[in-house]
Amino acid sequence: MGRTSLVYLFFLIQIIPLTFVPAVHGADAATLVKRLPGSYSGQFQWRRSVRVYQVTFNFSRVRELPTGQVEATGTGIYDEYGEISRVNIRAVIDPENLYMEMWEYEQRSAPSAGMYRGEISNDMLLITAGWTNFLDKRRGELSLVADPNN
Repeated sequence: MGRTSLVYLFFLIQIIPLTFVPAVHGADAATLVKRLPGSYSGQFQWRRSVRVYQVTFNFSRVRELPTGQVEATGTGIYDEYGEISRVNIRAVIDPENLYMEMWEYEQRSAPSAGMYRGEISNDMLLITAGWTNFLDKRRGELSLVADPNN
């Protein structure tokens, strides 16, 4: 096999998997509402900390807003070595670029002093976001994977 054939084969191997990934990038709000998974789980970790929270976010309601954005609301559960915290969550997602901003509310619906900013992957299986606490400026990283059963 010649060098040109190997280069062509390399690029072909790189491109073929991309054709089979269902993408919603640049989709409309209705498609996002229909395809957004209802549950994600993963980890949250404060920067410069070794402690890791196991996190589960469940979206019980997903709807299109009059602005063309999509709103997802539900609950979040943080498990820090057996200490469980529950919060209400509200995410606003731009269907064009899948950019997301998400706020947490205590069970009494008082907004917390911070927010997540990040994105959902094109196949909607991953959420990556950074948390900024507005009061003490601490930051953390969130990484979630869609629950395959939901």
